[in-house]
Amino acid sequence: MSTHAQIESSAPAVSTAQSQTAQRGEGPAALAAERVDRAGALVGALALGGSLFALLRLTQIWRVTPAAASRRISLFGHELTYPAANAAAAVVVALALLGLAVIVMTIVGVLRELAAFRRLHRRLSALDVRTFEDVLVIDDERPRAFCAGLLRPRVYVSSGAVALLDERALRAVLTHERRHARRRDPLRLATGRVIARVLFFVPRLDELSARQRTLMELSADEAAIAAAPGNRPALARAMLAFSEQSRPEAPAGIDPARVDHLLGEPPSWAFPLILFALAVSMLGLLAAVAALAGRVASGSASLAPPFLSRQPCVAVLAAIPALLGLGVLGLRRRLGARLSSDSMARARLPKVPPALHELEAEIMEEVWRREGTTTVKLIMDALNRKAKPPRAYTTYMTVMRRLDDKGLLKRRRSGRYDTYEPTLTREEYRERRAGAEVRGLVDQFGDVALAHFARSLSTLDPAQQRRLRRLASEK
Repeated sequence: MSTHAQIESSAPAVSTAQSQTAQRGEGPAALAAERVDRAGALVGALALGGSLFALLRLTQIWRVTPAAASRRISLFGHELTYPAANAAAAVVVALALLGLAVIVMTIVGVLRELAAFRRLHRRLSALDVRTFEDVLVIDDERPRAFCAGLLRPRVYVSSGAVALLDERALRAVLTHERRHARRRDPLRLATGRVIARVLFFVPRLDELSARQRTLMELSADEAAIAAAPGNRPALARAMLAFSEQSRPEAPAGIDPARVDHLLGEPPSWAFPLILFALAVSMLGLLAAVAALAGRVASGSASLAPPFLSRQPCVAVLAAIPALLGLGVLGLRRRLGARLSSDSMARARLPKVPPALHELEAEIMEEVWRREGTTTVKLIMDALNRKAKPPRAYTTYMTVMRRLDDKGLLKRRRSGRYDTYEPTLTREEYRERRAGAEVRGLVDQFGDVALAHFARSLSTLDPAQQRRLRRLASEK
């Protein structure tokens, strides 16, 4: 069945599932996910409100003027100033700094999520994208299916996933991802990540974010299972297929909660009341401390920076070398990271290349024969002319990625496809591999191995012996 037909066949089932879900109401996981979303939004709102309140109290209790009362000390003939404040004012300052950190980290977190979305959008735009109904099919040999987008999320599936999954499994996966898009789950997850990073001082808040992510996946599984009873095993097949085809450096893990759910285990998720109560209590306590301390706090400072010259321009001039130093350190760190990545790339070239099993050897021979870059499809077409029965595309893709991991192939993205080229020539591989084998035999068997080599050489005719000596002298 073609890609178009496979994806179009899932549309009627999805529409029916949506109407059935609307009639029966949301499932347990969906309701729990909704409660966790609201709890996270409430915690975030309380944190921002408390931060603004602490900053407001700071402006109310502190007097900052050129003539404000500040304490002065004399050091090496220079008069230095520092603020005059009581303990309550110091508490308000500390809470205001914490609130300022929350606000700044919120802004930075939002910008990071937007930048990540733009990077993903650029990567997807560089691929060949085809649209079938509400699904975008990207030309990528890696089996993937996901929902991306913040305000208007879309469902993406790779051509590798379409080729790998059977029709029912593909339909179940698309129903799962459509559920994410309909609920704007990427935006909800991004908000949860920002809140968890910002409220670093609230213990175990990251568990609330992890619970949110799990419940969203379970909710999407519920929608897929509601579409058709057969989607339960189909989802399990798809999950297993994606996990088996993932790369070692980016494995597609299997969530135990999803496995239990697909196996028909009764729902065990519940609203994390203790975590929510702990977060709200801590934020409320900080706001109460700011309010009570603000009643008795008093502080005063001049415009001169504390413990620095009373002339701000002098402080600025003194800070210029420090800023330049920080800039140089940052540039050095960036260049060091780039050099380190280049060194790691060179280190991937094995000094002693690994042994090859049968299919790896066939693929490497075909790659060497082509003397340049190649693709999975070209290798598959060439080798399947002799293979009985023909092997699947995913088989060749998996083996060639394994050869990339071993350092024998170099994989690069070229337009719509991944291209591969050998890191060693056939002669270089044979020389290094043969040398390793010979050294291994000599190390293990010693003079016995050398005696066998000598007897084998003595059986060669003089022309072959001269050729071997010439080859040995060239190496």
